[in-house]
Amino acid sequence: MPRNRALILVLAIFAVGFAAMPARPREASSKVGVRRSETHTVTVNLTCGNDTDDWVSDSSVTAKRGDTIEWVLTPESDVEGFKVKKKNFFGRWLFQRSEVEGAPGNPARGNDMKPDAEGLYRYEIKGRCRGPEKAEIDPDIIIDL
Repeated sequence: MPRNRALILVLAIFAVGFAAMPARPREASSKVGVRRSETHTVTVNLTCGNDTDDWVSDSSVTAKRGDTIEWVLTPESDVEGFKVKKKNFFGRWLFQRSEVEGAPGNPARGNDMKPDAEGLYRYEIKGRCRGPEKAEIDPDIIIDL
């Protein structure tokens, strides 16, 4: 019986000790390390049938996890629409959607980055032309923590 009383006494001391500890404010702890996401704009020139005129303003975009990346066509681009997607079928992709679509006056906006995105992502931009011509560019995205 004395052992049970000693055990109860020890448990009571621990309970009082934990109850006396100051609680950490939840609001303050949730704001630690919070950063505003940024939007990175890549200008894209896509022309049907003339690969020498195709270019992007940034061939390697460096962003942080949670940022938005948008691709905007130049006025000189003559594609009807375009898709941004991973370059290789078995490659990794940083957005929830498998491809991000855009058109003249409507940027392709990647705003659904995966929560574990990190590292190098190879992607391609494919333009939709009226004829059999193709418009294609293949730059990179680097995601830092």
